[in-house]
Amino acid sequence: MSRSRNHHAPLTAAAETPARDGAGKVRVQSLDVAIEARRILEGVTLEAGRGSLVGLLGPNGSGKTTLLRTINGFLRPSGGAVFFEDRDLHALSPREVAQAVARIPQSTSLDFNFTARETALMGRHPHLGRFAMEGDEDERLAAQALETVGMGAFADRRVDTLSGGERQLVLIARALAQRPRLLLLDEPTASLDIAHQVQVMDLVKSLVDGGVTAIAALHDLSLAAAYCTRVVLLSHGRVMAQGAPAEVLTTQNIRAVFNVWASIHPDPVSGRLVVSASQPLQPSPRPAWVHVIAGGGSGAPVIAMLARAGHRVTAGVLNEGDTDLATARALGLEVVAGPPFAAIDDERHRRNVELSRQADVVVLADVPFGLANLRNLEAACAARRIVTVGGVPWASRDFTGGAASALWTQISTRAVVASREGLDEAIGRLLAEEPSRDGANDGAPAR
Repeated sequence: MSRSRNHHAPLTAAAETPARDGAGKVRVQSLDVAIEARRILEGVTLEAGRGSLVGLLGPNGSGKTTLLRTINGFLRPSGGAVFFEDRDLHALSPREVAQAVARIPQSTSLDFNFTARETALMGRHPHLGRFAMEGDEDERLAAQALETVGMGAFADRRVDTLSGGERQLVLIARALAQRPRLLLLDEPTASLDIAHQVQVMDLVKSLVDGGVTAIAALHDLSLAAAYCTRVVLLSHGRVMAQGAPAEVLTTQNIRAVFNVWASIHPDPVSGRLVVSASQPLQPSPRPAWVHVIAGGGSGAPVIAMLARAGHRVTAGVLNEGDTDLATARALGLEVVAGPPFAAIDDERHRRNVELSRQADVVVLADVPFGLANLRNLEAACAARRIVTVGGVPWASRDFTGGAASALWTQISTRAVVASREGLDEAIGRLLAEEPSRDGANDGAPAR
């Protein structure tokens, strides 16, 4: 049996009447929530306007589900307030909330004998009078909701016989049938395969494009970056950062909240941000400001390793299209960038020399030198301390007719040679042997 699909886009807004100004708007103001005398949320403030998808991000226990339950009226705040369409949500009746707000829970466990059609029809209950039965219009809206999520052909299947992804789609159909102005989703893609993840998020995005306000607790940072209008980063019940995904999902914020090292870069096909996370390296015993001079891919692993070890890393001059530059940008590092295949101009050279002089240590990768990037080697000569990455013989890296070799002679007399794996140890040894001029850069945080 093939699953029916509805390709009409965007989906209509919540109600089939023109949306008024401020419909679906949520404002959370200085929200505190305590459960059994334990404070779960503290001072949370955020807004979600009509036609926006706000992602709640944070580790387990950060307060995402509690925040959703409070916005839905299930929990009462101990301080602050939740305003829905400029009214105190907790002053509304449960029926008023249920008619406007739909919640898609985290669990897709629907262990009862209802069919998909009957489950979708449950979304109409808030709009029925007491003891009233569903009418033709309710049946139509439930059927339309199932068609919209691609489950029309499964209307008569019992939900306990469906896969996890299919159950989640039925839950979304139930929410659609409710015709909400606000949609709350608690980990809507949890335990779903990648195809269902994309399908679910595409459906939510279509609803948002149709005028629904959506707030979703999410674990997948890349999905949040791809679909959310704004994201709110929670840690221990507090908002650590909020704003556009590109502003909030930084290496520094992710490390502070999740204690993982992350690179953030645009997908070359879709242009969407991709977040790749891994465990951080053992922190350097002596973090420092390290300026990397590289190019042609020679510096990417060096830059990544130093950043993961907790050093403040800068780099330059790197040309557009260079993987070293892409790596530095993915890590949110300060970098002197130049046009592709262009020689280093005076302004970029001055900035590179300035960074080389100010940094605690300059690391010179095993990059080949030609006339276009010779000024990078000149900038290395300005370093107070220098570590060169060994491995590639110098004779095979000079394409300047000897000009680079002359500069290399100046550098090699005072440089420490280290392998990539031994860079952190070499940097620590240099700093221990010769403290910086004023100590201002020692221990500088990574940025």
